[in-house]
Amino acid sequence: MQRPQVTLDDYLLMEEHSETKHEYWDGYVVDMAGAPWGHVRLTARLVTLLNIQLKGCQAVSSDLRVRIGTRYAYPDVVVVCGEPRLTDELPESLLNPTLLVEVTSDRL
Repeated sequence: MQRPQVTLDDYLLMEEHSETKHEYWDGYVVDMAGAPWGHVRLTARLVTLLNIQLKGCQAVSSDLRVRIGTRYAYPDVVVVCGEPRLTDELPESLLNPTLLVEVTSDRL
């Protein structure tokens, strides 16, 4: 069954009032689910290691939404160097990520 397409404006309105996170890819809304222990442990270790190593940059975990063109995502780890630029949308979105990390293994 194919999902219905949603306009960007409808997605942003839905996210503003949602208690859960959703990504937006080319007109499609993707529900964000929880992650297993190994996944969140690896993500936390990556954030820690990146913050230790990268001077002038900040690494954060998946609760920060990132806007990439007209797409919106919650990557597992986001690095921004310099001052973060954020949208006025609710929830706010980072506009200038330096690095996005997505943990994809199903064996964690």
